Amino acid sequence: MDSVCGKTTACLIVGSFVLMGGWGADSRARAQSSDAQDPPSASSAEEIFRQALASESAAEAERAYELLLERFPEHSLADDALFALAMQHYSLGYQRTSEREFSRLLEQYPEGNRAEDAGYWDGVVLLALGQLDAAMDRFSWVIDRGPSSEKSTWARIGIADCFRLKGDFPQAARAYEEMLERFPSADLESTALHQLARVYERLEDPARARSLYIRLSESYPDTYQGVQATARLADWPQPLRIPPEADSLETEAGEESGGGASGNAQAEEHVRAVESQEIWILQTGAFAVEENAERLERVLSARGYPEVRIETNDSGSEPFHRVLVGRFSTRDEGETMAAVLRQRDNLETHIFRRIEPVPKD
Repeated sequence: MDSVCGKTTACLIVGSFVLMGGWGADSRARAQSSDAQDPPSASSAEEIFRQALASESAAEAERAYELLLERFPEHSLADDALFALAMQHYSLGYQRTSEREFSRLLEQYPEGNRAEDAGYWDGVVLLALGQLDAAMDRFSWVIDRGPSSEKSTWARIGIADCFRLKGDFPQAARAYEEMLERFPSADLESTALHQLARVYERLEDPARARSLYIRLSESYPDTYQGVQATARLADWPQPLRIPPEADSLETEAGEESGGGASGNAQAEEHVRAVESQEIWILQTGAFAVEENAERLERVLSARGYPEVRIETNDSGSEPFHRVLVGRFSTRDEGETMAAVLRQRDNLETHIFRRIEPVPKD
């Protein structure tokens, strides 16, 4: 089954990067510039790069970038081509391939235009792969290279996230607090406030956590973090909610279906008896109050995420309203979108598998 969301994922990846100081407009400008800084034959490299940017398919763009790297490895656009290739592979879910390409760029073009960008995104990929020590080293390299650059501020968030994922909550709290004190900006503040509040809950300091949620909901009510803070305050003082169990035809990623759930296995076999397809879905939140789910749905839809919708599970004592994103044909595609949500909107997700009948024409 072709992915409904593949192209959207790539656009969101690139869009997210451009918002953080991306490569698109600058690379186009340099590709369209005169040949004054390069040998006469460089115009061929510029034409190849322009063709890659105008490509309608990922495969066509990939061939163009690889051709440029093969024929013009010393051209000023070579690191742009390698960076674009790595970002494209990342957007398509090929995380290990993209990590190798980001590393290759740093080795071949350490002083190039895209070295800092490649260092940051290499850290992002390493974090997504669970290589937290390597991710922290890469983020630290970005900070050392340009302590006052925009990328270095996001790299500091990356380091704090690594501490949090390692379970070192005291150090994570210090890192997020330093971000809030030294680098005040709307995007960074909403991200750091939300993560810091969650860390204080893990540190069993509800008073600090609640004050941060209040600050976040009042200062950034229309952001994802503000919506989540408002929903969290509505549930207070209940502990952080664990995502509800999967529906009868759903299996959490990483677990085998069946086992003790004979009803689930029978239901899945029934669906497989007819023509069926496997899809992967992201859950971005589960709310007891439907209005909170609707607010998050509006925020994510406005941000351009694919197939945002609400599903209500009323099989238990209390209904849960789940905000879902996407329908992906592979787990890798779903995890790629999860990485976009995490890096772009500081949104942790829950990925699950669903077997459903193939729609009839």
